[in-house]
Amino acid sequence: MGTRFPVEGDAVRLFLQWGKGLHAQHLDMDLSARIALADGKVSECAYYSLQGVGAKHSGDIQHIPEMVGTAEYIELSLPELEAAGSRYVTFTCNAYTTSALSPNLVVGWMDSAYPMKISEKKGVAYDPSCVQHMVRISEGNLAKGLVFGVLDVAKREIIWLEMSFTAQTMRGADATSIEALLHKLEAKLSVGELLDIKAKAQHLINVENAEDADEAYPYEWALNPADVTKLLNQ
Repeated sequence: MGTRFPVEGDAVRLFLQWGKGLHAQHLDMDLSARIALADGKVSECAYYSLQGVGAKHSGDIQHIPEMVGTAEYIELSLPELEAAGSRYVTFTCNAYTTSALSPNLVVGWMDSAYPMKISEKKGVAYDPSCVQHMVRISEGNLAKGLVFGVLDVAKREIIWLEMSFTAQTMRGADATSIEALLHKLEAKLSVGELLDIKAKAQHLINVENAEDADEAYPYEWALNPADVTKLLNQ
């Protein structure tokens, strides 16, 4: 959580795909974007407001076809967002008709230069190679809603988040908490920066292979806040 991705070009396409491998049924998942404007004003792009400031929604999909799944997407225009004085755009997905997000739901963003077609009968079609970042929601990570990213318009970068919320629409996502988390992320060191500081302070040499190291800090270690905190206190 908190990983930053630079935005290339003037557009971003958010996408939400769900229902693959399930029988045809009513299963309503929603993709939304909350655009923070100047003077505390907000614009929303969601199933109830398909056009927002610098944002356009593909349409509300409430049923999935047999086994293939379906999708929603939102096109974001960075020049329009910049012209409107937008600071952040918050990306959310939520389960409208069920108590939790659908297992195997996929959410993220992709290259908007390539078309994405959605059919209520045939499902969704797009080129997976165009996906720039995505996460698949697992059985152990189900919530009513999820804030999965924030676009920093001025910096033209996306901060990946996984912040759950319990409301039926994106209006239940606490904007104050999201802002506080972003400020915290901006203020703190990354794990990589922390390890570099440790190496310099203790006159250690970074090596490419774990087999050659006296101390190893793998990806699994970085996911454990208690272990990282121990390093801070050394």
